[in-house]
Order: sequence, then C-alpha cells, then structure tokens
Amino acid sequence: FGMKDGWINYTDVYEFQIMRSKMDGTQISVFDDSNSLGEIKLVGDFLYYQTFGMEAGNFGIHRTALDGTQKLTYLDEKINSYVVDTEWIYYPKKKGESELPVQIVRMSHGGSESVVLDTFDEYLNLIGIGEDMLYFMAWNDENGSLYRMNPESGQKQLVFAMNIRNDHTVIFENSLITLKSSE
Repeated sequence: FGMKDGWINYTDVYEFQIMRSKMDGTQISVFDDSNSLGEIKLVGDFLYYQTFGMEAGNFGIHRTALDGTQKLTYLDEKINSYVVDTEWIYYPKKKGESELPVQIVRMSHGGSESVVLDTFDEYLNLIGIGEDMLYFMAWNDENGSLYRMNPESGQKQLVFAMNIRNDHTVIFENSLITLKSSE
C-alpha cells in the first residue's frame, strides 16, 4: 500500500484492483481495475504496481500518477519482484528462455535507460533498497542467501547464508532487515 496527503492506495486481493480511500476509510473508490495485481509502491507522486496476468499485455511493472493520469507500462514480462527508489526501478529478469540464469536489471523511471547489474545462476527475489544498497535473496533448490549490492559499482556482499527461502520470511522496512521464522 501507499499513503500520501491523507489518502491510502492499496491492492484489493479479491477483486484484483487498486483501491483508494481517505485515511479514515471514507471515499472508497477503484483507482485502477487492472486484473491480477501484485505489490504496489508509492514513490513521489507516482504509484508503481506489478501485474501477474495470464495473458500477454497483463504482465510486468506499471506506473500511474496519483491523479490517475500519466500511465506507463515499463515491461510486458513476468517478474517475481521489483524495487523502486527515487531514480531507478530494479527487477530480476531471465536471461533466456530457461529459468536460470537470472539478471538484476536497473531501469530509469522514464524507461529510456536500462542496464544489467549482474547475472546469477540462482533464483532471485529483490527485497528493498536502503542506504544506497540493493538487498536481495538468491537461492537454489536447497539453500538461500541474503546479499546487498552497490548498484553504482556492482560490488556485492553476502549479508548472511542460511535456508531463508523455506524457514524464514524476510521483511525489509526502513532499511532494516527482519527475519521471521515460518514456525
């Protein structure tokens, strides 16, 4: 969800729509009725959202202004996660037709500039960005690790390694990482 100027935008997971209401729960309305919505993120005056459609034309990352104008589709591809900061959108992308390898791509908000930051022979889930570092999970069938990467230099560091994919949920908020046991 995203909150700004007394309004909250959120995903209705039952109707697959972006809803908008005042913070007190009044003036509820449909903001965007795109089918099969995923996570939404508010950055500046724009709402970024992900779609998981069953057909072409309903995948990828999209952006719309908070007044419902300036709609833009960044890519029409299946992705499992994305991160948005004030200048860039980051997302994992398959390098070819097979599931692996996976690349981390950085794209400008306007969509005109795109660069591959790194390629992995593991599955990826981008978690968040904080203190100029991109945080992501990488895992194979057995084990997973949490990494952080400087998007400018491409230098990455292992934060910790463990079976985080199956045993824990990773929560990233305000540049803090919290592990929650699934048990």
